Amino acid sequence: MTLRRTCKRLSLVLLLLLPTTLLAGDRHVYLDTDQPPDGQLNDCPNPAHNAQGTSNTANLSRCQGGSSSGKIIGSAPGRVSSSACTSGGGTVQPQRSGDYA
Repeated sequence: MTLRRTCKRLSLVLLLLLPTTLLAGDRHVYLDTDQPPDGQLNDCPNPAHNAQGTSNTANLSRCQGGSSSGKIIGSAPGRVSSSACTSGGGTVQPQRSGDYA
C-alpha cells in the first residue's frame, strides 16, 4: 500500500471518529448518600467534580426553567448561582435521580 493511500485511509478513520469525540460530554455520577436517604442527590467529594469546587457532599440543586434551566446550582465553573437562576426566570429545585442537568 502506498503512503498516499495509507494517509487517505487514516484521514477517513479520523474523520469518522471525530463526531463521537465531540459528542462525548462531561458526565458525573452522583448518589444520594444521606442517611437515611432523602431522594436528593449529594455532591461529589472530589473538588474537581464538586459544584462548589470544594470537597463537601452537600445536597445538589438545579435550576428549572428560565435562562439557566438545567444547570447545577454552585460556584464552580459551569454552574450557576441560585440568584442568577431565579433572576433569569427559573426556580431552584432539588437534583433527584433521573433528572437531567
